[in-house]
Amino acid sequence: MSKIVNHHPSVAVVKSRESDEFMFTRYDSTYPALPYRLSSNTIGGNPIPKDSSPWETWEREVIEEFNNEAPHGEPLRDTTTPFAPLDEIHKIRDAILDGARPYADFHLLTEGITMRDYLAGVGNGLTEAGVLDLLPPKKREEAISKGLITRAHGAIFSVYYSEIPQDMMDRTTHWMHRGFRLVTEGGLRILTRDQLVKGIDGEIAINKAYLTAHCTPFILGEILGLPEPLMHAPRDRALKLSTPVRESYAAYESDPTLDYKPARK
Repeated sequence: MSKIVNHHPSVAVVKSRESDEFMFTRYDSTYPALPYRLSSNTIGGNPIPKDSSPWETWEREVIEEFNNEAPHGEPLRDTTTPFAPLDEIHKIRDAILDGARPYADFHLLTEGITMRDYLAGVGNGLTEAGVLDLLPPKKREEAISKGLITRAHGAIFSVYYSEIPQDMMDRTTHWMHRGFRLVTEGGLRILTRDQLVKGIDGEIAINKAYLTAHCTPFILGEILGLPEPLMHAPRDRALKLSTPVRESYAAYESDPTLDYKPARK
């Protein structure tokens, strides 16, 4: 049976060379997938029509995100938090790019996060009506009709692994603690191996399923050598593929084992 592929993001796990610290992007409070608001995610994003390969997508995303203005003249959602100096942002960006190598492709299959699961987990204390009020209109309609807060889909995550000097982790922490931002959307977060595995006391009181988002629990579980993935949404599952990250999107399109129809925005 062919693996369904509705999306194909390119992302990177970014780790310090000298410590057990990992760098992630972090969604803000406006992220449309409500359960993943404030969750951490691997660094990268989705392809656009002109991208010819996963690497090209990932490199472009990193260059666009580690900047002090949004690409293509788009408006910034956060217009109040000041940026760190651009040369500091670019030092961190360049370290991530320079340290990267292909790791593996993962296939994620999710049946979506149900309203019931969400209200029993990190949404505990909210009502269904309260959750619906927090959703964008299209997401609200889907939640009412299907009972899903996040959509069912299949995706390939092309994963890169980048080790960077601890100095770059320390620079990132320095600017974040001073109230500056380093990326154009959301923010950054540094988590240790222990925090990833055990969670953070008081941050997610009911469950740890949404400390990290989407395929990140499965990717990190594999990289950390854990017997099980990190805590994840209950209806998600993922598999590390035996084939490596490929050099072009055409190689995925011609693969008969994939039902490959990802959208490119």
